[in-house]
Amino acid sequence: AKAVASRKKDALSDLFQALPDGIAVTDMEGRITFANRAIAALLDIEQTSEELNGDLSSFDLKGQLLQEMPSLEESSLFDPKSANRPAVSELQQSGDNSGRVLRVARQPLQGANSQGQVWTLRDITQQKLAEKMREQFIDTATHELRTPLSNIKAYAETLATCEKINLEEQKEFCNIINSETSRLARFVDD
Repeated sequence: AKAVASRKKDALSDLFQALPDGIAVTDMEGRITFANRAIAALLDIEQTSEELNGDLSSFDLKGQLLQEMPSLEESSLFDPKSANRPAVSELQQSGDNSGRVLRVARQPLQGANSQGQVWTLRDITQQKLAEKMREQFIDTATHELRTPLSNIKAYAETLATCEKINLEEQKEFCNIINSETSRLARFVDD
């Protein structure tokens, strides 16, 4: 029975090591009891080949304080007052990875056999860049739509409210309205 339990534990550990998201488990003091290799990559933690003895499977951060890891030192997630509640934070990394954004989530782990916290780290830089590009596109599109619409509205109101507009001015206003409408149609097509 112990051999089966050991194989299941090893299989579960292998599964967590293969995940692209960083996973860590800490005790109530914030000391790491388990961390997968992805967390080291996300936090730029390098273990020397001497520490690993050439064996990636021996990667281990056990006993270290998670809040002392690079990029996490300033996080409010380590406030002891909120340790028993789930929390999520986005952290902007500095240094070599400036511009990289991590989503850090904490979930309390309180079971019959253990107490502590489960942490997940995910690189959301691409998602943030996509959101920024979408916002820029919306700003540009809004500006590109407002200008011709304002012109169309102004010339249409002038035509509707002014009684003393000669025929040449009316034709010019209609041409401008037509031109701005074509501009809008081109923008929508683009």
